[in-house]
Amino acid sequence: SFIGKLSVFYSEMDNLIYTVKKLYSNVGNAASKGLELETNWRIIDTLTVNANLSYTDTEDELTGSDFQNSPSWLSNVGLIWQPKTDCTAALNYRHVDKRNRSAKDPRESLDGYDTLNLTLSRKNLYYKGLTLRSGVKNLFDADVRYPANYSDYKQDYPQTGREWWVQVSYEF
Repeated sequence: SFIGKLSVFYSEMDNLIYTVKKLYSNVGNAASKGLELETNWRIIDTLTVNANLSYTDTEDELTGSDFQNSPSWLSNVGLIWQPKTDCTAALNYRHVDKRNRSAKDPRESLDGYDTLNLTLSRKNLYYKGLTLRSGVKNLFDADVRYPANYSDYKQDYPQTGREWWVQVSYEF
């Protein structure tokens, strides 16, 4: 089966609040418009692909520039393989486009990034209700950073690199 969705949006915001030197301030009005495309496709009984893509065009009316820290493009693609009802493998790709900084920040835009996550799951492992999940987030150890206010920290905030995890749960 195949499902597809398209959303279009437009919004206007009054009295937008920004942090300026650790103080909150109303800085004016802004507008945002864009679209999102979403799909879920079961290719065969054991294989499903889901994806979304969004584009956002923003404008801070005070500066005439894009919203700070807001990427124009975001996308996600997931591949889910379920060879048996109690076994699942999932691969998820995420793209975040470059992000503009505030108009008063002299640094270049913050680079975009791509991450790939892998998850394996086994239900009813040895006992009914016992589930084991494990995975790797950011499989290729991409350099992911969140923007920092220039006056606070000039290097941006580095996020966790590759991360291995395991989860055991029991439902009764």
